[in-house]
Amino acid sequence: MKLRIYFQLPLLLFFHPLLLPQGISYGQNCPPSGFPEYTIECFDGFDYFCCHQDFTVCCFDDVFNYWCCPAGTSCGDYYNADQQCLKDSSPSTTTIPEGGTTTTVPGSDTTTTIPGGSSSAGQYIAAININGNGENDSPESSGTLPGTSFFESTPMLYRQDGKPLIRWHDQPFPRPDLSSIRQTKEVLKKRAETLHSEDVTVYDVGDTGFFWVKDNNDSAWRQVSATVQKSGTHANIFVDNTISISNENLEEYATEFETMYTVVRDNIGVFTDRNGDNKVAVLLYAMNDDGSVATGYMGGYFWSKDYLNDSTTSVQGIRSNEMDIIYIRGNEPQGWSTETDYDFYNYNLTTLVHEYQHLVHFCIKVWTQGNSGDFSDVWIDEMMAMASETMYFKYKLQNDTAYSHPSMQGQGYLADRIEYYNIDPRDSIKNGHGLSFWDNQGDVFANYTLSYLFGQYLAIQSSTGQDIFKAILDYMIANGVHDYQGVVGAASQRISGIGSWEDLLKSFYFANLANEASGRYGYNSNFTVSAQGPTADSVNIHNSGAVYRKVDGAWSAPADAGPSIRFHETSASVTPGTTTVPSGGGGDTTTTVSGGACGIARLLGHKSAKTALIRNFRDTVLRKTGYGRELIDLYYLHTAEVVSIVTNKPKVRALAGKTLVDLLPALDYAVKKNHLKLTSFEISRINKLCEALKQHAGPDLTYAIETLQNDLLTGTLLNDLTIE
Repeated sequence: MKLRIYFQLPLLLFFHPLLLPQGISYGQNCPPSGFPEYTIECFDGFDYFCCHQDFTVCCFDDVFNYWCCPAGTSCGDYYNADQQCLKDSSPSTTTIPEGGTTTTVPGSDTTTTIPGGSSSAGQYIAAININGNGENDSPESSGTLPGTSFFESTPMLYRQDGKPLIRWHDQPFPRPDLSSIRQTKEVLKKRAETLHSEDVTVYDVGDTGFFWVKDNNDSAWRQVSATVQKSGTHANIFVDNTISISNENLEEYATEFETMYTVVRDNIGVFTDRNGDNKVAVLLYAMNDDGSVATGYMGGYFWSKDYLNDSTTSVQGIRSNEMDIIYIRGNEPQGWSTETDYDFYNYNLTTLVHEYQHLVHFCIKVWTQGNSGDFSDVWIDEMMAMASETMYFKYKLQNDTAYSHPSMQGQGYLADRIEYYNIDPRDSIKNGHGLSFWDNQGDVFANYTLSYLFGQYLAIQSSTGQDIFKAILDYMIANGVHDYQGVVGAASQRISGIGSWEDLLKSFYFANLANEASGRYGYNSNFTVSAQGPTADSVNIHNSGAVYRKVDGAWSAPADAGPSIRFHETSASVTPGTTTVPSGGGGDTTTTVSGGACGIARLLGHKSAKTALIRNFRDTVLRKTGYGRELIDLYYLHTAEVVSIVTNKPKVRALAGKTLVDLLPALDYAVKKNHLKLTSFEISRINKLCEALKQHAGPDLTYAIETLQNDLLTGTLLNDLTIE
């Protein structure tokens, strides 16, 4: 069933950019009847079109867009309306102004804000929610945004290297109340006065222990029996007795944990021993959940309840293992072996340092602080955990320049977190997903991405580099703060020009837009991110989130914007980055495209009434049903391969364009009547396109296409959608 689900939508929605823009007359004979001024004949090898006599340059791209340019210009980029016709091809540069009016940020310092501007063509603005609260979200309206959006897309779940985008997560579990933590520490203090060494349980290799766990599919707490299979100076590696992991993988975990211990010790701090054996327990066990490559999976977790006594937590329905322990996924998530060629345990290795940072963070911020201790906002703890992964990679690279890892890019950065920003598959980030509010009920992967990028922005810009994370912890402890104020306090001492949370957010979000090679508005060329505009003219921006718009000429901040929304402006247009569309399983070549976050961003990026119709079909029809929403979430599994075929096979591209033109009336009817109907002619056109795609498809895509064809002919497709 899943193959049918995630492939139906691409054939209905995927090819809409192949439409021909308005303002051009089509037909082999120029001028066409009734349009005597359209005398310039153009031909792209498949179709003829006519340009107005004042526009002598014929323009078309590889996704069936046509336009005309005047003499003395060249064809630019159809997807950016201001660049359809270019006088020269030299790229523009980006500079960010420091000017503006002074305004007071509620609950913060005095900062600089630009309420409006008088831009020349090609400016960009950022609307930022400066509320730094991480515990309670206060989304505020952007108001009716000036200008237009750019690079709107619904992209594929593949990285630039063609590998699947891996989305693993941990989970911020309910935190113990501080009074319970203090009571437990008092009990342990008294117990320590009479504790003898023989009362401490010490595990050796071959010893078995029992551990309380409760996963998403567990109705009650259960105990996992696990045996110590490897032991190091600072950790025991326990393995669930129901699973088998190679000795090579276990040796890697034991050895690398010692490196991770060193990295975290030098940059964050050390753990506090809870159970007296001076070692962290690392439990690799079979998680009972629905984690998968397609939807994301739990990679591991730390839960501070294990520092409390079980007698305390069990009253609350939670079982404690009364030890310093981190939990690591020991079973492959669904689809791993079929969708990736990675060794799972090697890939998931960095979860170890991620979760160990959480343990250390808790010990430093809460456990050792007496009555003054408190938990950091989740996004800060996660920012440091992901920063620890990069610290680990950088440490490995210092000792071995040839070191590589499937989740690493460049000089130690996390490929999947960076790519998630560029891809933004659920359109969350471009629509103002918040940095400071951790949204487990929404697009939590957007939270991971923003927190990671923000942390790396701090480290790259800081005069003390990665040391800024320890400085943040020190500042929070010294000043009794636990949220964004600790970040600002440390950053203002290490990053020039930062005096407030608004300053820091503005600099971060402009860095994502500008990607300058040096200075405050970029990542010093360590990696590139591709900012995108929102999908609507008015959106709710969550705490510490931002949206971007492009403006031409004078603009002003909307009067109906929320009180925490601030508007800032760049001083020149931004040159888009370059992204690679991965090739598919059919042996087609990889095509490099510029102007968007990925290949599909180009295919879906331009703005027209027909494109709006497709989006309306997706958002107002498909999203209304569970089946339709599953379609939207899963259909990109084969998109990379389809993109490659359509981009590199002109005949398939031409057929796809004609097929979509024929489908538009049906989609328009579906939007207006909330019911999708396809005629026999439309079904036959889709079937013909399926046959063309299969000629270049790999085995998995071929199977998906054949399933679709069967569903078209039997009527299963329309019945399964159940859109009424």
